Amino acid sequence: MIEKQERCLNCDTPLQGKFCHACGQKQIEPSERTLKYIVLQFLGSAFLLEKNFAKNLWQVLVKPGFLAKEYVQGRRTRYMAPLSIFLLINFFYFIYNPLSDFKLPLRDQVYQPYGALARKLIDEKLKNEKITVEEYEVEYWDWSLTLTKTLIILNVPITAFFLLLWFKRRKMYFTDHFIYALYLYAFLLLFSMLYYLAVPSSIMVYERWVHGFFYCILAIYVFFSAKRFYNSPYHVSAWINTIIIHIILIITHFTYRGILFLTTYAVT
Repeated sequence: MIEKQERCLNCDTPLQGKFCHACGQKQIEPSERTLKYIVLQFLGSAFLLEKNFAKNLWQVLVKPGFLAKEYVQGRRTRYMAPLSIFLLINFFYFIYNPLSDFKLPLRDQVYQPYGALARKLIDEKLKNEKITVEEYEVEYWDWSLTLTKTLIILNVPITAFFLLLWFKRRKMYFTDHFIYALYLYAFLLLFSMLYYLAVPSSIMVYERWVHGFFYCILAIYVFFSAKRFYNSPYHVSAWINTIIIHIILIITHFTYRGILFLTTYAVT
């Protein structure tokens, strides 16, 4: 039983209504002690349901660069927070993750740009711990799948850093590029799930064409998102920005793979 409050429980200011005029905290009511209230509050905080997340996800898909532009220009309260959108999409992505790019088996590590270092470290571990490569592969894969769920967000600041270097004449903040990269990866994860769910299994025999079409759509999305966010005109510079951003994504991807390998190696 909660008695009527005369003073704010947070800052001890005398109350003149349901909300404290000093700190904004609301009076606690009996209904707020129910399990239903706690669950709804959690869902509202985790996924910002009151801000229509379905509409925000749709805007991520069909309006390249729009939400990033709105955010950096100060129009924020009408949309979900960028990190909330990314984490929501990331949550669903690791339930169904059709892209193998963000996780890599142990044997494939030696074929990456850092392959010489990977081979040396793996050989040392096998020798020191007296285990076979097959035994280590199992342990490595289990840890890698766990760690990638956390480390995948590292793609965002790495990409933002290279964007800062490329667009340094724009005199933009690092956080501006971070927001753009956040929405770009949000699209990549969200669209990959929808795309590969929609592709019939009978067409998957033409795997190269299926993947090729996917990356063509990604290229088009990058073009329009860069044009809107960085105000690139419809001429050569817009295509140059698109090409450079794709190069940045490739560099970021291999950097992320290297970090994931070293982190997984360190904990196994």
